[in-house]
Amino acid sequence: MSTHDGTGLPGYARLLLVLLLPPRDRETWIGDLEEGYRRRVRDAGQRSARAWLRRQMVRTPGPALGMRWRARWIRMDLRFAVRSLLKSPGFTAIAVLTLAMAMAVNTAIFSIASGIFLADLPMEEPDRIAFIWGRDDATAATLQPVSKGTYRDVVEGLETAERVGAMEQGDRVLTGMGDPVRLGVAAITPHFLDIWGLPSQRGRGFAGSDVAPGAEAVVLVSHGFWSRSMGEDPDALGRTLTLDGAPHTIVGIVPSEMEFGGLSGIDVWLPLRIDAQALADRMERSLLVTARLAPGASFDQLQAEVAARWAAVAEAYPQESRNWTVEARSTRDSLVNEAAKTVMLLLGLIVGIVLLIACVNTANMLLARGARRSRELAVRAALGAGRGAILRPLAAESLLLSLTATALGIIASALLLGGLADLTREVDAMFTMARIDGRVLGFSALLAMLAPLVFGLLPAIRVSRTEPGLDLGERSAGSGRRLGRIRSTLVGAQVALAMVALVVGGVLVRSGIHMQQMDAEYRRDGILTASILRPSAIQDADDTFFGEFMDNVEALPGVSGAALVSELPRRGAALRRIEVEGVGPSEDRRRVYETVVTPGYLRVMEIPLLEGRTFDRGDGADGVPVAVVSRAMAETLWPGRTALGRRFRTGDSGSPWLQVVGVAADVKFRSDLTTASPHFYRPLAQAPRAAVSVVARVGGEPQAWADPVREAVWSVDPNQPVEAVVSLGAAEFQDLSVSWAVFGLFVLFAVFALIMAAAGIYGVISYSVASRTPEFGIRLALGASAGRVRAMVLRQGIGVVLAGAAVGLVGAWIAAGLMERMVVGMSPRDPLTFALVPVLLLLVALVANWVPALRATRVDPVRALREE
Repeated sequence: MSTHDGTGLPGYARLLLVLLLPPRDRETWIGDLEEGYRRRVRDAGQRSARAWLRRQMVRTPGPALGMRWRARWIRMDLRFAVRSLLKSPGFTAIAVLTLAMAMAVNTAIFSIASGIFLADLPMEEPDRIAFIWGRDDATAATLQPVSKGTYRDVVEGLETAERVGAMEQGDRVLTGMGDPVRLGVAAITPHFLDIWGLPSQRGRGFAGSDVAPGAEAVVLVSHGFWSRSMGEDPDALGRTLTLDGAPHTIVGIVPSEMEFGGLSGIDVWLPLRIDAQALADRMERSLLVTARLAPGASFDQLQAEVAARWAAVAEAYPQESRNWTVEARSTRDSLVNEAAKTVMLLLGLIVGIVLLIACVNTANMLLARGARRSRELAVRAALGAGRGAILRPLAAESLLLSLTATALGIIASALLLGGLADLTREVDAMFTMARIDGRVLGFSALLAMLAPLVFGLLPAIRVSRTEPGLDLGERSAGSGRRLGRIRSTLVGAQVALAMVALVVGGVLVRSGIHMQQMDAEYRRDGILTASILRPSAIQDADDTFFGEFMDNVEALPGVSGAALVSELPRRGAALRRIEVEGVGPSEDRRRVYETVVTPGYLRVMEIPLLEGRTFDRGDGADGVPVAVVSRAMAETLWPGRTALGRRFRTGDSGSPWLQVVGVAADVKFRSDLTTASPHFYRPLAQAPRAAVSVVARVGGEPQAWADPVREAVWSVDPNQPVEAVVSLGAAEFQDLSVSWAVFGLFVLFAVFALIMAAAGIYGVISYSVASRTPEFGIRLALGASAGRVRAMVLRQGIGVVLAGAAVGLVGAWIAAGLMERMVVGMSPRDPLTFALVPVLLLLVALVANWVPALRATRVDPVRALREE
């Protein structure tokens, strides 16, 4: 026995021995070690005694014997658990598949969250890296690039930054290496990679001499481009790439670590040259700006200095800076905005609900299975088995179910992530960043260890409380009622959780349908689209490519019309500040959207022209600058008057006045806009663009016209790339693929929750009917009608559903409040959704209750009484 004089065995040693030693040897071994430990404390002190005790615990056969003995226990329990599960293949399959689906979605969502929130950034000391962003206070939009003028006036020369740099993303046309292709390009300031601590994998980075006037055109290529397009040629340095018709010498290869997030689509890196004209245009905001903190500086100090310098710039340029703020943010805050955090929070909530429902469902199945095995457990208890001997095999069954489900879940999650990545690869990097790495596997392993405690161990403890006298004879009515109440409570919890998931999924589905239907102002069927980037090096006022190409397309048999547009509907438009002639001071300039088109665009898209005329070939570069405005713009700028003949201009006072020649119907060209915004069109000849999209109205299936359109382009210029040749519907779906993927996840989880809740209801009512078979037989024998018995069963099930639904509606109301930023065109607490979901859940519950209720009315009274 341990004493309190400091000479007894230490507590950790006694606990370890108790755990490792078999009961029959425990007291003897502990007594011997206690006596030896006391002697050494008296003779040599506690330090020497503790060292002796550690050696004895390693050398003596007692603990080793205990470990071997317990290992034998574990092997026996596992063998018993495997045999028991194989004897019930239906139960095992359902339990494993249920948990595997829950594990799969949880692993997939954690993979996405890990890729976005916990990714190991490829930067040296990322905690010292900052980004400088703009924020539009008028629209509450955050994380926007800044202008080159802002970079010069605010960022360059920051005292709290050791080094600053900027990047501008765009596209270039690569020729001379097979078919012409469009490459993702990033232009960066000299030493940009040094800020992040990323030297070139091979060769060198950019220096100040690379942006000097007359400097040789040089380029860095990404590791992915070097691998895919150049076969990892060791002699790649010094080779020439022809970009936009101009040769560029490769001087370095960017390491693969740079291919993360939005930079994963960058193939080529160019030196960023900032000229006087670019500095003057403060409305052209295209620079991603980064900085490394100076030694000893903090983000708060950097933000304070940025704010002070921006205040001076805003005072000097009030028009360009109106409603605009510049701020510094850390790398983590820059990578994850509030919208992404909200989406991941809701996804985490829903998958947590799915996991809980799956665990509750499995717990219910284990409780029912344990109740059926009560006689078996009672026999084991009567033969002398202790509670631990009864509990261990039950816990082992739960652990085996969980581990098997986790293994299948990891495989399923990898397939799910692969599908999501393929669906959204061309639009967003959110799903492509997800990886099933060691962190994700650790999370799955943690779930595998905790899940048995949640859904297996507690039911096992409940079932292991056997009473041999009762179970070998007859289970008490009170015990059966307690078990029924437990299972009914679990089903009510399932219903409540399913209600939350269904409401969230229903609101998102309604929002998605609204987004899909809101662009009814034009006809999308029968339209083929293609993306064209005209190399800027060969684009000038005399370039006749677009005109000749469009003539070729319109001459194709079956093409009823074709046009070019700077941005397809739904992809947004350029935001411009305009000054209206005769309205007032320039400080009151309004913000409107601009789209550049060729003559015939409104006709091809079947957008109604309400007043005036559309563009024609006379609206060329030498013609009077003209515009066609939307109804919303006309009513906003000239309410109660005609817009025809009115004039406005964009940019500074040197910009030409645009004369309104027509008014067109409104088009909500962004999926996140609920109403039409002021919007105007300009002729492409008067506002040239390098990147345009083709829209052609064709007969038959649009996809069948892909090759003729490509030939029409290459017949004019064989070095001109043509990409994304798809129908307009497919292009719009691709643009919304991320939203649809996220919505699809929510709907998938909600349907899974509904199925699991229905299965739980069915299981509980079926078990209740089976346990009450004698009662129903007596009632039927005494003259009770089948309808009355059926009503009894239905009341029991519906009562549980109604109680769970009431709790679930409260949770759904709270969850809906988190969806403000995800829902378009409606309230997140949509009354229709909140009304229909309980009805759907009630109908499913009725179906799940109906089969057991019918079974109760088909009980043979004579047979039931004989069994009783």
